[in-house]
Order: sequence, then structure tokens, then C-alpha cells
Amino acid sequence: MLCCLLAVYAAAGCQTLRSADEAAAAQKIIGVWEYEWRGETWRREFTEDRRCIATRAQDGKLMWDCDYIVDEAGTVIALQNHFDTVMQDGRLNIDNAVVARRVPTKAASSCDGIVGVWEYRYKGTFWRREFTEDGRCIVRRASDGKVQWERPYTTVDDKTANVVLPLSHRFVGDDVLDVQGLFLARRAA
Repeated sequence: MLCCLLAVYAAAGCQTLRSADEAAAAQKIIGVWEYEWRGETWRREFTEDRRCIATRAQDGKLMWDCDYIVDEAGTVIALQNHFDTVMQDGRLNIDNAVVARRVPTKAASSCDGIVGVWEYRYKGTFWRREFTEDGRCIVRRASDGKVQWERPYTTVDDKTANVVLPLSHRFVGDDVLDVQGLFLARRAA
């Protein structure tokens, strides 16, 4: 489907970005943005791996998750036929209908123990999940270090952190982390 969008995009006369231009334009959009729509608060997260994830802020309900591209002017084109632009004042104009503000991505101090690298095995593969001090959760395959995804996280209390969507992470013992109720991770040495 992304190929179809890129073909339409090219047919409209838009140029493919050079890597440096693309990186500069993309850095403006990467992060989590919050806005009001139809009486509810929503979030759009633009990830470094070109995913646009829309969720309802109150309960994390997924509205959609799709690929996006950025043109030279910094307009984000998501596969859900959305056109978002970072305005001069730093806010995000969504489809010329609503304005979103960037959500700060910093970890709350109530769950500082989560900061660090956690290792686990899931479906036969070993993984590393890193929680950074600035509020990012980075998942890597242990064998080659390849990043699978990177998302912001927030803390709920002194034992629980949620990664955007939400994905729950809860301390269940000394250096043991229950990830989404699916598996246990141990703090890396």
C-alpha cells in the first residue's frame, strides 16, 4: 500500500527527498502529539521507523497504525489520507482541521528503577528492551542489535511504566520485569 501512495505522490509532482533533507524534515515530526477531536483527547505518534500511530489518550485505544512519508516542505502524508504539517510556532496542524501540541517525552521519577537494559526471550528469540532516562523505550534483537521499534514511555506508579499504546511493564521482583503479562525480563548485567 505504501508503494501505491508513493506512486500517487510522485505522479503529483513531488520529489523523493535526499536522505539529509528527509532526516531534517522528519526530525520535526518525530514524537507524540496530542489534540482534541470530537470531545475526546487523541494522540498521534510519529516514529523514526516511519510509523504513524493514532490512539485515544484516555485508554490507549488504537485508532490506526500506518506508514508515513515526509515531503520537502515538512508535510507528513500518512497512509490513512491525513496531511499534517508542523507550523512555525512548533504545533502540528492536522488536516487543516485541528492543532496538536507535542507531548514532552521524559520519564517520571516515580519509576526510576526501570531505566536500563532488560533481556528476555520471546517466541524463541532473545531481545533487549532499553528504558532511557529521557523517556524512550527501545526494543532490539539481541543477536544483532537491530532496533525493532522505539516509543516513549510514562510511569504510572513506583512499580509500573506504560509504553505508548499502552504496553504495561510492572516490577514483580528484584530485577524482574513483567512485560505486558506475556513474559518476564531480567535486568542485563
